[in-house]
Amino acid sequence: MRKSRYYIIVLVFFVTSSSFAQEEQKPAFLDKVFYGGGLGAGFGGYTYINVSPIIGYRATNKLSVGLRLMYQYTTFDYWDSQDQMSKQYKGNDFGIGGFARYALFGPVYLQAEYEYLNYDGLAFDGSSSRSGFDSYMAGAGFAQSIGGKASFFVTAMYNFSYEGFNQNGLYRVPYNSPWVIRVGIAAGL
Repeated sequence: MRKSRYYIIVLVFFVTSSSFAQEEQKPAFLDKVFYGGGLGAGFGGYTYINVSPIIGYRATNKLSVGLRLMYQYTTFDYWDSQDQMSKQYKGNDFGIGGFARYALFGPVYLQAEYEYLNYDGLAFDGSSSRSGFDSYMAGAGFAQSIGGKASFFVTAMYNFSYEGFNQNGLYRVPYNSPWVIRVGIAAGL
């Protein structure tokens, strides 16, 4: 009888040990965090430098949410019709936004984003003033792994808040098209 109890105890120990070993470990919070962003620049008649860092969280295997900051410096020459001379515009734009990204299949995802942009606006009379602009955007993109926990992404979104080039009587508005293309790199922690 003692021998059978001994076998039962050993059997229970191995069964419970193997069942604990097969339990799936949930990833730690930091394993679900990713960061990255985009850098952009254009030079010539219309020169700009853009920095857009992002940080996000993979809420599920399919859904990620995050925050994006934005800074852009812009300069270009324009004709001041009041003074009848060419002048140079220089402006600084600042923005913040939240996004949600849903993985459809493979590297393809859908994305919705809200962005608030505080930008320098240039009026037809040559004066400038700061303005706020809310954008509600949605679109699709893809992310391709480039090794380790890093990936390259491209997102194309339609800006549903786009009102046209001359809104509010300003010559320069934050977007000159309703289509917004974002390209960057993201990495996990």
